Amino acid sequence: MSPEPTWALGSRGLELVPPGSYVLVTIADTGVGMDEDVLAHAFEPFFTTKPIGRGTGLGLATCYGIVKQAGGYIEVESHRPLGTTFRIYLPRVAGPAVDTREALPAPVVGGDETILLAEDEGHLRTILVQVLRGLGYRMLVASSGLEAIRRADEHPGEIHLLVTDLVMPQLGGRDAAERIAVSRPAMPVLFMSGYADGLDPGELSPSASSSPSRSRSTPWHAGSARSSTSPRCRRTAAMSLVNG
Repeated sequence: MSPEPTWALGSRGLELVPPGSYVLVTIADTGVGMDEDVLAHAFEPFFTTKPIGRGTGLGLATCYGIVKQAGGYIEVESHRPLGTTFRIYLPRVAGPAVDTREALPAPVVGGDETILLAEDEGHLRTILVQVLRGLGYRMLVASSGLEAIRRADEHPGEIHLLVTDLVMPQLGGRDAAERIAVSRPAMPVLFMSGYADGLDPGELSPSASSSPSRSRSTPWHAGSARSSTSPRCRRTAAMSLVNG
């Protein structure tokens, strides 16, 4: 479809959806809808109307990040008590579909190094632990930046890699990495984020452990752990979970 210019409500307010060729995905419900105050904050990370402990406030924020990284837009319309409608505009790609079977990645090579993982979202943390343990890595697991610091202090051996979310309540991944780097300056760091657009990896490097010129931003995949625990690797990387 080629819509006329329309406005979409995003995490930074209203955004103009330019005319063009899009694939439109519409999702509607018959719930109670959202009032104007809730609608204005719908895509903000950690914003939720649910009681404490019942919601993370990351659902719509994650959807927004996925759509934006695909070059698309989200339009939301909601009226009490008539429900809510989301319209997702994804840029249409010309040409035939790509057969992904022709470009399968090489088999992921694991290892037996020790990885410290800091991720506050429980389901994502469980998946990462299962994948990395399945590749042979020994895992130290933390649900916050503060817990990651404590696990690093308590661990008597070497930690070959810190994998940490950037955005966490109480203490973010960058601050946790900087504090851990004081006692473990040679430890590589992988930063993860669902909001990596516009992120400058050079600004993420813990001052004690990495040079900004050797930082990079790239989609996350399981092989990222192997490349980052290599004896030759002493760098900081920013990984985007929503890309792969």
